[in-house]
Amino acid sequence: MRARVLLALSAFLSAAPAFAWSEHALLTRVALGQVPGLDEAVPVETLDRYAVSQGLKGRVELLARLQLNPGYDYGFHAGEKDGGAAPLRRILETYADEPDDGMDESAGGSGGLMILSPSEIKSMEELHAGDLQKAVRHVYWPGGLLGTNFRDEFAGTLVERELRKIYTSVPLDAPFGEAPTRCRVLFDASVAALRSGHPYWGARFLAWSIHYAQDLTQPLHTGPIPSARMICWSCGREIKEGSLRENSYYHTGFERAALWTLKGALGADAQATLTRALSGTATIPGASDPESLAKSLAASSHREMGATGRSAWELFPPLTDPVHQDPVQITQSNDFGRVVAAAAARRPQAYADMLGVLARVFPRTGAATRTLVSLARERAAAPPTASAPPAPGPAALESLLAEQALRLQSQ
Repeated sequence: MRARVLLALSAFLSAAPAFAWSEHALLTRVALGQVPGLDEAVPVETLDRYAVSQGLKGRVELLARLQLNPGYDYGFHAGEKDGGAAPLRRILETYADEPDDGMDESAGGSGGLMILSPSEIKSMEELHAGDLQKAVRHVYWPGGLLGTNFRDEFAGTLVERELRKIYTSVPLDAPFGEAPTRCRVLFDASVAALRSGHPYWGARFLAWSIHYAQDLTQPLHTGPIPSARMICWSCGREIKEGSLRENSYYHTGFERAALWTLKGALGADAQATLTRALSGTATIPGASDPESLAKSLAASSHREMGATGRSAWELFPPLTDPVHQDPVQITQSNDFGRVVAAAAARRPQAYADMLGVLARVFPRTGAATRTLVSLARERAAAPPTASAPPAPGPAALESLLAEQALRLQSQ
């Protein structure tokens, strides 16, 4: 029994998928659809030219300062050309996806990996087909490595005792993950570019910052696993591998279900519900610091983690061979849209529960996106020494969400 618990804990602590909301471009497009002033076309320039304008030797030095992967292609992917012009809206939409495309791989700076052994890091990278550091940069677990939901289920049990015995030097209850920091670093880079008269890179850096804030409105990015039921207790000696794959399956499945719903594949009514939740002009009152804002988003999302996990568990058909099936291949295929539609028809209450979660979290996705755009504009126009109002806490965000929920119910 003790050996199985240790294997399960190993899987539990390794559960940090690098996946995020599917298609941040679509989320950003809907969230900013009613925001004026974003159709202005701005001059396009290469990253090297921008870096030199800032007194740097080139892109390599700039990327080192931002701790970004120097091997990634920072070229043009939105149809723009060097020396031409591109609308701000298109830049924000297109490049909101870019942090998932390789920018964070092998970039350095992720102290959170100290909890994993070299062999665990290798196995995780093989499973998720990418650098594990990328995963750490796209999450923030306010409940710590132990996780609020898991801690509540196993408080005082053998599982918690063994966990604390193994990781005696690790602060298991301290927040974990770098997404809020990355949100701030790239937001600051955006403001610097806008102030110095380089709106193209100001918008592109801002799109990257928005990505991390949006990640933290996905509840499964705010804790290791939503429940102990996500551990594959029936997998025997392969409990770790099976648990990693099951967790990835439900995690990415939830995100793909959100995408298919937002695209209308599960009916016009469901699509309209999520579009209303995500769109609008509301921002988060009092927001002034991107890092504090991101932590507030994570705190609110973390409270939805249990409901999110339950809805995914109850809706999706279980893996038939969790040790060997590739969860990413399953959920990223076009066939998975039909799987979700069929599951929703068979289990309407489970899908209604998932839709309810999405209707609660998408208002913060939209509001956070608009808040960062508004805040970047304000900062770029203000003197560099201008003082900022206090950063909002979770209470301010919850007030906004309650207000938006009433608005949505009245429509």
